[in-house]
Amino acid sequence: MRNRLIIAAAVAGLLYILSAAASNGSAAPAAKKTVTVTVSVADDYFAPVAVRIKTGDRVRYLWSASNTDSHNVHLKKGPSGVNRRKFRSAAGQTGIDFAPRFRVAGKYHFVCTLHNEMQMDVVVRKY
Repeated sequence: MRNRLIIAAAVAGLLYILSAAASNGSAAPAAKKTVTVTVSVADDYFAPVAVRIKTGDRVRYLWSASNTDSHNVHLKKGPSGVNRRKFRSAAGQTGIDFAPRFRVAGKYHFVCTLHNEMQMDVVVRKY
């Protein structure tokens, strides 16, 4: 009997909290699902050369297993206030893991500093 009273009190308390939150409109917002877009870093090109994402998403740069040259990814131009050093990968032929998160909306222009013809853009929209 005592256990039933404890359970009933707990359920009543939970219902009170839920109804108060609903009436105040303060229910927690749905969590944003983050997305990771993959870009290939291959000999002398990025693929794709442009991606569109939302704030909080990531771009994962994957070095092609068939690369014969070293490559890197460096932010050449980005939105005001963005720390460009956080958008620089190491250089290498394969095996580099680089997946920055984009928290500021705007246009990001990336290059491989070893091969200037390698360029790509990431456009980030506000969530």
